Amino acid sequence: MFKWTLDGNLGCALGKTEMRVVFISAMLLTMIGAAVAGPVEDKLAAKAAFSRGDTATALELYRRAAEQGDADAAHELGHIYFRGVGVPHDDTEAAKWFLRAAELGDAIAQRNIGSAYRFGQGVPKNEVQALVWFNLAVAHGYQRAARDRDALAQGMTPAQVAEAQKLTDEWKPKR
Repeated sequence: MFKWTLDGNLGCALGKTEMRVVFISAMLLTMIGAAVAGPVEDKLAAKAAFSRGDTATALELYRRAAEQGDADAAHELGHIYFRGVGVPHDDTEAAKWFLRAAELGDAIAQRNIGSAYRFGQGVPKNEVQALVWFNLAVAHGYQRAARDRDALAQGMTPAQVAEAQKLTDEWKPKR
């Protein structure tokens, strides 16, 4: 029951039973909210877990956010595995997550997966695919990928460059 107090504020006069109901309801809402956290909340919680050294929790939260379509979380997983931060270095796992972020439109991840294809790190070497991803990275604003694109294209045949351009033009982000 709410009532106005002498100082003009709205006060609350609940008995023990009502207070228990309010407390239990608040706890349930908190647990339900945690269970249905979205990718943004998972990513923020992952960053906090990682900063306190809880790599296992951070990886699980980043993975959950990435699987829900968060490109930043997928990109972060790629870096964690590529650098071997708290996990063994794993080019294949890094490429998997860079590719996921790239497919979602992350320009830096597009350059990273382009490099992976160019050098065969974690994925089979494929210069056409590398050029596609470098083209996309540049098109999405990551100008540093232009140097990679230009250097790679110089050693490719005109047919390979044309195929890469065709695939670039047909590309659509995945969601």
